[in-house]
Amino acid sequence: MAPSVGISYKLKSRQSLSLSVGYELQEYNQLVTYESAKLLTQYVENISNHAVALSIGFTF
Repeated sequence: MAPSVGISYKLKSRQSLSLSVGYELQEYNQLVTYESAKLLTQYVENISNHAVALSIGFTF
């Protein structure tokens, strides 16, 4: 999921500048296995990544 909000400024007849800010969220699970000669262990690791993004663009 990565929603964002932005605005576009018209500079000339066919050129514009765009600015946006967004938030990104990634959540997932993974199974982790650790194995040695005497031990076998498995567990589920829950991972959550969050980020804020700023985008600047030029259209011509």
